[in-house]
Amino acid sequence: MFTSQLKSSPAPVEMALDTEEVYRALAAFGVVPAQMYEICLGREIAASLFKTAIAPTELLKTAHGANRASVFCFREHGALTGFLAVLLLRPSARGLLKSHSFDALAFEPDLLARPGELPAAAYLWGFAALTKTASRAVIAAQACLQTTLFPAIPWYARAASEKGEAILTVKLGYRRAPGPDDAMYLAAPRPRGAVR
Repeated sequence: MFTSQLKSSPAPVEMALDTEEVYRALAAFGVVPAQMYEICLGREIAASLFKTAIAPTELLKTAHGANRASVFCFREHGALTGFLAVLLLRPSARGLLKSHSFDALAFEPDLLARPGELPAAAYLWGFAALTKTASRAVIAAQACLQTTLFPAIPWYARAASEKGEAILTVKLGYRRAPGPDDAMYLAAPRPRGAVR
């Protein structure tokens, strides 16, 4: 008689927002927290590449100032060539995300998780790159945030382009989120380090 035992996946591990841990992990990809002046440069890169609305500079600065873990950049030969923006959010944001009513262009900064708090959800605010090297770096950094640092929470995103949609679905494991907004994507929580 043969029996099989199903191996259960370990429960996702929750992690409080520790900016130093985030910085160490993303530094492995050459991605570092943006200085305030770099946020303007990163936004200019995104605006030059996408026809969709981009979050206002002041909102990017406010979010990054709130937790120092919202806006990141990648440099090559001294020039900023990659930009990554994420929102680690408090429990009060989950309902907005699930109902697709979260407005990434105008939201209350109080929705952002602060250092030491457990994020309840995350929103991939955007990424942009001028070179293939920068693209690989910011995508790898985002994958690290999702799979290593904060795998226990749902990650939401909206695609700004067809190429962005392909990156979300093929490289980062997002699927269309159930609900009224066809542009909303979701990467569901999963065990730490698991491949999507």
